[in-house]
Amino acid sequence: MSLTNDIIVILQEDLGPSASIFLDRCCKKTLKKRSADLGRDDIAPLADCCYNGIKESLGQQTAEKVRRNLLALR
Repeated sequence: MSLTNDIIVILQEDLGPSASIFLDRCCKKTLKKRSADLGRDDIAPLADCCYNGIKESLGQQTAEKVRRNLLALR
């Protein structure tokens, strides 16, 4: 699987079918690139962006779990 697919699988656990849309928005906002162009160096800033977005809607505990799982991909 590609890195993007690995990230989507992690996000889908809590975001369901909106995971890819959320990922695209985080990539554009934080990294100024497409999700298909993600590299391992992008994971930390992406994890922070996802944390902030998820914390507001699903809570801090869920956001921390997602961040931890994303950082494990490095």
